Amino acid sequence: MVYLMKMMTKYLEDYLLVLIENNASPNTLSAYKKHLNDYIAFLISRNFESLEKVKVNDIKKYISKLHKKNLAPSSISIIISSIRSFHKHLIQQSILCEDPSLHISSPKIQKKLPVTIEKDEIVAMIISMQKASKFYLRDKAIIEMLYSCGLRVTELCELNNSNIFIDDELLRVMGKGSKERLLPLMGAAKRYLVEYLDNKQNISNQKKTDYVFTSNSGLKLTRMMIYNILEKHFIESKLKNKKVLKSITLPNNLDTWENIQTRAIIELLEKCPHLFLKDICRLRLDFLSQTQVKLFHSNKYVQKIRPQILSKRKNNFIFLNEKGDPLYYTSLIKNFRDLIGAKISPHMLRHSFATDLLKNDADLRFVQALLGHSDISSTQIYTHLDKRYLKKIYQEHHPRS
Repeated sequence: MVYLMKMMTKYLEDYLLVLIENNASPNTLSAYKKHLNDYIAFLISRNFESLEKVKVNDIKKYISKLHKKNLAPSSISIIISSIRSFHKHLIQQSILCEDPSLHISSPKIQKKLPVTIEKDEIVAMIISMQKASKFYLRDKAIIEMLYSCGLRVTELCELNNSNIFIDDELLRVMGKGSKERLLPLMGAAKRYLVEYLDNKQNISNQKKTDYVFTSNSGLKLTRMMIYNILEKHFIESKLKNKKVLKSITLPNNLDTWENIQTRAIIELLEKCPHLFLKDICRLRLDFLSQTQVKLFHSNKYVQKIRPQILSKRKNNFIFLNEKGDPLYYTSLIKNFRDLIGAKISPHMLRHSFATDLLKNDADLRFVQALLGHSDISSTQIYTHLDKRYLKKIYQEHHPRS
């Protein structure tokens, strides 16, 4: 058993090296390694003496196990693809004589229309940002470049200073499979990027790095960091809309301390529009005594709920969590995200980039090149979002239109 485990691990390591030689992205490597380790663990748990003993039904049993975990068909399809690729490698290396994975079919995946975000919402995100924030210029550039250049989030994270050609108004990015493409860098995206780069040294603890977008510590931003940056600005911008604040409903019959606290926060956002959720986390008790605005829910929270949470601890912050500590900004963002049902992701901005180009009569092949799609079918899905585009093509090319 130990020998088999060592052999399979060795085969997997050799296969991953081949992927590296073929310029597979770090994300692809990480995913394939995870999927195939799980697959190998399954085979070992079923006491296979060697990979030659693995048959079609054995792989089907593994796929069935994945279905029982309620994995999405798209996820199972990726796992099957990694298993096929691994077995193909073993055939090429003469480790196996037959490939049982050839007879495994992928689950049918229902094509979903891309979810987009309106241009007005993107503008609102940028306008509502706190200009005093140390990361204002960086975050503004990130949002605009995701939308104006249609970058994948990984492409944005990996963007180097050497890939920016300001005078030529061009951007060089490395897409999937290390495929290089040039993108226009113009308008607001260029202005915001130049402004950020000119002031980049103002971000503290800056390390010498060639990456364009960096964190407070000077390290390159991760995909999750970009997601969180987008989400916080999106939610903050939504809460600047009085209609959105009015639409938030909480159960009137449940006077839990969480609901009373949330009503107090909504009241503050309504009556003190200069406040952001980030400010709410830092508000101290003297704010209530200094403000001229009548705050019914806030005073109710401070007088009845806050003392219960605080217990014997001393703390001057208005809003506290169950431990008596100041509210965490990330928790507050997630709470209001769920309350208003607002979702955003970097890929939504990429979808909006493509959709808005097609709405403005851009050629489909041109959009394909900008997105870095190897297959035109990947780009065609955006035409479903714009019936105007389909009607235009029909009128131009059909003799009876």
